[in-house]
Amino acid sequence: MLDDAWIVGAVLSKQIRDIANDRDEWAAHSSRIAKNRDSWKEHAKSVELSRDEWKAYAQQLEQERDGLVDFGNNLLANIAQLQAHVAGLKHVVKSLQKIHPDSVVFSASDEISNEGKHFAVADLLYLKAYNQVLEKLGTQAKHKQ
Repeated sequence: MLDDAWIVGAVLSKQIRDIANDRDEWAAHSSRIAKNRDSWKEHAKSVELSRDEWKAYAQQLEQERDGLVDFGNNLLANIAQLQAHVAGLKHVVKSLQKIHPDSVVFSASDEISNEGKHFAVADLLYLKAYNQVLEKLGTQAKHKQ
């Protein structure tokens, strides 16, 4: 009977050791999972910060885009107004030319354009005023004769 008790004791002892070993393995595994979870939490925080930074940057870009759109629309409106003004001035010049066809202002000058045509005196007056304004504004877009 003692042999049976000894056998049962040995079996129980082995099972207790196996359970303890399994417990230690599970504890180590659980520790690895916790470390992995913590590293993923840190990664998620950095991604979230990065996402927030990108969102802020995207909002900034949208504001800048809206400003550029407004600027472009204002430029187009200014260009349209200038085109209308030029059309009005051309009409005035044509009307003056019809009324005063022999005026010195509309006669040919001695200056010759790049295309080989003589400039009218009115053209030279226009170019002179045009270039003076651009010089005042500091622009390099002078009209070439």
